[in-house]
Amino acid sequence: MTIRVAALAALFLLTSLPAAAEQVGARAKGGFPESFFIEKIPRAEAKSTAEKLARSVIAARLIIFAYAGKFVDPSLGDKGFSGEVFETQWRAALEPEMIDATPNQKRLFEKLIWAGRQVMDNNQDRINTKGVGWKNFLPAKWEREMGQVFTAKTGIVIKQPGRAYRSR
Repeated sequence: MTIRVAALAALFLLTSLPAAAEQVGARAKGGFPESFFIEKIPRAEAKSTAEKLARSVIAARLIIFAYAGKFVDPSLGDKGFSGEVFETQWRAALEPEMIDATPNQKRLFEKLIWAGRQVMDNNQDRINTKGVGWKNFLPAKWEREMGQVFTAKTGIVIKQPGRAYRSR
């Protein structure tokens, strides 16, 4: 009987110890534990980094928008807009943004550009389909996919909803 009670007490202690342990990771503002953020940015750089990332995504969307006429032309096969072409144009557009970038920001921008190029490379079959007009590839679609890739790589969420996004 004593062995049985001791075994039950040991079982109870072993199963209740993890619940009593300290919580790992602190809840960050916005609901994500800080451990989710793979990339860390000093608080002093946070606002300028967020603004630079937002302007960079807008610049990329404008580049994609400039090619929209080619994307929906069913007579064209290869549109001449590969991931490499996109990256080259995006880097040129970002040059002024990168002049005063910190090393942390430059590291993030490399990952942002990598994610954007990955999405363009992944959508080449869709973009270059001959005989089809509407291919369902918009700057917003690129941004959503790029944001998912970037978030997976860095833990940083990028999205640009409208001012009145679901607020009504």
